[in-house]
Amino acid sequence: MEELFFLVQRQSEGAALQVCGCVTRTMAHAAGFPHTTVLLVPVTWDQEHGGAMLFIHKRSPHKRTCPNTWDFCGGHLSFRDWHCHCLQSQLDTLNLIERVAEQTALREANEELR
Repeated sequence: MEELFFLVQRQSEGAALQVCGCVTRTMAHAAGFPHTTVLLVPVTWDQEHGGAMLFIHKRSPHKRTCPNTWDFCGGHLSFRDWHCHCLQSQLDTLNLIERVAEQTALREANEELR
């Protein structure tokens, strides 16, 4: 089964994003649907220059979106189909998204910050 993302929308200007459903990776990118991601912005202190230093990486030239550009580490909040059923039954959506965001952040940190 194809990877699924949380589909989000904003009800009004300045309002918080709300989860409104699920969408496949292919559809989210093809149609430009807004979906959830995690960004990791690792910061360290540079003793030599006396300031904060951000870690960024260069995207692969083979990426479909923004190849060869500098970027923060991160990734999509992806899940299996059972998460979508939880959203439909209106269980604790925020708790579910927080858990998936933490799992995504850990996965991305292990992949990209070695």
